[in-house]
Amino acid sequence: MNKRILAFCLVIFSVSAILSSCGTALEQTGALVTMDGKAAGVVLKYTSRIDKESVTLDTYEVEGGVVGHFFVSDSNPFRGDSGTPGKGGRYVIILLKEQAPETETADDTPVVIDITDGIPQVTAKVRQVAPIKTVDGKTIRAWRKPVETVDRYPVEGGLMR
Repeated sequence: MNKRILAFCLVIFSVSAILSSCGTALEQTGALVTMDGKAAGVVLKYTSRIDKESVTLDTYEVEGGVVGHFFVSDSNPFRGDSGTPGKGGRYVIILLKEQAPETETADDTPVVIDITDGIPQVTAKVRQVAPIKTVDGKTIRAWRKPVETVDRYPVEGGLMR
C-alpha cells in the first residue's frame, strides 16, 4: 500500500514539474503574417500580466528571424481584443526585422503560398531565453524548447526595416 501512495505522489510531482514549464504560463501563441507569406512577428498571450520592465530585445528568439521590437500590451491589437486596464499586460508582441535572403536562386520557380481563410499558412517557432517577471513579482523561467505558433493574424505592410 505504501508503494502505491509513493508512486502516486511521484506521478503528481512529475506532472506538476512539467506544468510549471512554459505550458501553464503561456496561454496562446500566434504568428503575425504578411500577405506574401512571411512571419512578421509573434503574439504571445500569458496567463498572468507581464511586467514590461522585465522584457528586453534579448528575452526571445524566433527561429529564422531577428527580434527588432517588442511591446507588452493589455490587449491583442491584431485581434481586436479590448484589454483590462492595469499595470503590465498579458500579451507580448514581438516584431521581426526584415533580413536579406541568405542565398539567391538562379531559377524562376514561383513561390507557392498556402492561403487558408485569406491568411497564408505560416507558423513561427519562438523561445523565451531569459526569465521574465509578472506584475505580482513571480518569475516565468526561460523555456527549454521552442513553442510553435497556432493562431495567425494578418498584418498590412510587412516586416520592420
